[in-house]
Amino acid sequence: MPRRHGFDCDSSTPVSAAISRAARGAYLRLTSLADGAVQTMNATHLAQWNNTSAYFNGDGVRVELLTTSQSGFCRVAVDEVTFEIPEDSFDGEEDIAPRSYCDTYDNRELSDDPRVARIIITTGTSTVTTTIGTVFMIDDPNHTFLTSGPIANLIDNDAVVQFHAPLTYPNGSTLNHPPPEDQYIADFSSKQSASGAAGTGNNWGYFGAFANSTTGLTPFQTEGDYFELASIIPPVDGRAVRTTGNGFTQPPIFRTWSFVQKSEVGEYTSFTGTRILFRNDLTNGDSGTPIIDDTTDEVIGIASEDGCTTTGGANAATAITNANLRNALNHPLGVCVAVVFNHPNGLPELLNPNGGTAIRVEVSGANGSEPQPGTGQLHYNANSGGGWITVPMNQVSPNIYDAVFPAFGCGAFVNYYFSVETTTGIRMPDQISNPVNTFLAISATTINVIANLNFEDVSGWFVDNVSLTTGAWENGIPVRNTTTGNPPPPGAPATDFDGSGKCWVTGNVLANGDVDGNATRLRSPTYNLAATSNAYLSYAQWYTNVPADTDLLTVQISRNNGIELQHP
Repeated sequence: MPRRHGFDCDSSTPVSAAISRAARGAYLRLTSLADGAVQTMNATHLAQWNNTSAYFNGDGVRVELLTTSQSGFCRVAVDEVTFEIPEDSFDGEEDIAPRSYCDTYDNRELSDDPRVARIIITTGTSTVTTTIGTVFMIDDPNHTFLTSGPIANLIDNDAVVQFHAPLTYPNGSTLNHPPPEDQYIADFSSKQSASGAAGTGNNWGYFGAFANSTTGLTPFQTEGDYFELASIIPPVDGRAVRTTGNGFTQPPIFRTWSFVQKSEVGEYTSFTGTRILFRNDLTNGDSGTPIIDDTTDEVIGIASEDGCTTTGGANAATAITNANLRNALNHPLGVCVAVVFNHPNGLPELLNPNGGTAIRVEVSGANGSEPQPGTGQLHYNANSGGGWITVPMNQVSPNIYDAVFPAFGCGAFVNYYFSVETTTGIRMPDQISNPVNTFLAISATTINVIANLNFEDVSGWFVDNVSLTTGAWENGIPVRNTTTGNPPPPGAPATDFDGSGKCWVTGNVLANGDVDGNATRLRSPTYNLAATSNAYLSYAQWYTNVPADTDLLTVQISRNNGIELQHP
C-alpha cells in the first residue's frame, strides 16, 4: 500500500540546531520493505518537504536515523503515517470523474515523455483530499514547470512531482509510485498562477521544485529534456496537436492506465486571443497537460477546460503567449529564479536630455544558474518614436555593467530594462519582442512636483455613487482578517502601497465587498497645470476582477473640470 511518513522534531531541539547537525552528517534513511526504494533526507530536506517523505509502495517502510561522531545529540519522531488500502478490483462504477472524449472511444496510448510528470497534492487535515494533475518542464533558465491554474492554486507545502509513474492498481484509483529518486517536492514560494473564468484564456500556473533529496539533482538534471515554448501561436491550418497527460481511464480501456502518462494526437480547431480549442481526449488528471504543436514539438497551450463531446465541441487551453503568463516567466520566484539584477546606486527618475546617464547593473546567478559575462544588454524605448532599441552595456568587470543612455528630447518618457544570458544561452528576461515589465524615467533636468499623495489626507477628493448596493469607494486602512484559518476578503490588498496606512478601497469590509448595483466613482480635486508643458501622472493600483467582463475599473482625465472625460 502506498504510504507517506510525517516527522516531528523533538520539541527540545530547535530547527536551527537540526540544520547545524545536518551539516555534520546526520540524516534519515527511509526504505520500502516491498521494493527496496530508498529516500535519504537531512534537516534541510525535511524543511523543504514540510517534514514529510516521498510516496512509498508496499505495507512497510523502515526509518533509520544515521549519525556520525560529529552529529551530537539528535533524534527524530514519526508523527504520522498516511496509507491507502487498495481494493481488489474495479467496483463497476464508471462515472467516477469528469471526462471529455472527442469521439466514441478513448484514443490515448501509454507514453513516457521525460518532460511530463504527475503531480499529487493533498489538502485538508481531518479529511484529506488528493488531487492529481499534470505538469511539464519548460525552457526557462532553470527548466521548471507549467501547469493549469486550478492545479497551481492547490500547490502548498505538500505537493509532490513524480516522473515515470508506474501502472495503477486494477481498481484504477490506488496509485503505484516511482522510486523516491524520481519524486520532487514543489517549492511553494515559487508559485505564480491565474484562474480566470471559463473562456478567458487566462488559466495557468508556473512553479519549480527542489532538487531531489537522495540524488541532489534537479528534475532537468535527471531527465535531461524540456519543452520549447512557442513564441507565436500557429495558424489553424490543418496541423495536429499532441497532448500528454495523466488522466484517468475506464473500461474498456485498462484501469491500470489511470493517472499515468498517456498521449494522443488530435485536431487543432481554433485560436482566439489567448484561448486555444482542440479535439483531444481529456479526463480528470489531465489538467495542466501541454498542448504540443505536432509539427514543431513546441508547446502552444496549457489544457484548462473541457468541452469535447462525441458529436462536437472542443476542449480549451490557455495560449502560451498569455501576457500574464509571460510576465510571470520574466519575473520568476523561488527556485525558478536564475539571475538576479541589482542596482547598487538606484534607478534614476530623470535622464540627462544630452545623454550620458549611467546606471550600474550587477548580475548574479541563483539556484544553480550563472550569468554569462559580457552578455548584458540595455533595452529602451522613448515615446518620441523608434520602437525598442537594444544596445550592449559596458562591462566594467565580470557581470558588472554600466548601462549608458543616449540623448533624448526633453520631456520624453523612456521605458527601459536590462537583460543577460545565462551560461546555457538563455536570455533573461526574454521579452525583447514585446516587453511586459519595464522601468520608467523622464528625459529632463528637473521636475516640479504639483501633488504627491499618500491619502492620509483626502481633502478635495469625493465619492459619487450611482444606484450602488455594495462596494463604494472608502478611504481607510485595508481590512484584513487576521484570525488563523479565515481567508482574507475576496480580492483585498494586504496593505496600502506606500506603507503610510490608508488608501482608497472599494467595499472595505471583511465580508464580500464586491461592487454591485451600478457604479462607484472616485473624483479628485482640480489641479492647475497651466504653467506646465510636460505633465504626467503616476499611481499605484490593486485590481482583481472575476469574471473578467464585469466590474471594470475605468480611469479618466478631464481637461475642463470634469465636463469632458477621456482616457489618459
